Amino acid sequence: MKRNHENSQEKRSSKRGLRLSIVAASAVVVAGGVLLPATGAMAAGMPESQR
Repeated sequence: MKRNHENSQEKRSSKRGLRLSIVAASAVVVAGGVLLPATGAMAAGMPESQR
């Protein structure tokens, strides 16, 4: 029985690249979801209390 290690290695590396890109995209989405509200809150400033 002949085994083909080269093909399995190529498939594995392409899946690894896809998985890495998905993780990177997820990190960007999460960072954007955290940074945008924080930036908006800082830009608006704190309302001054009236006495």
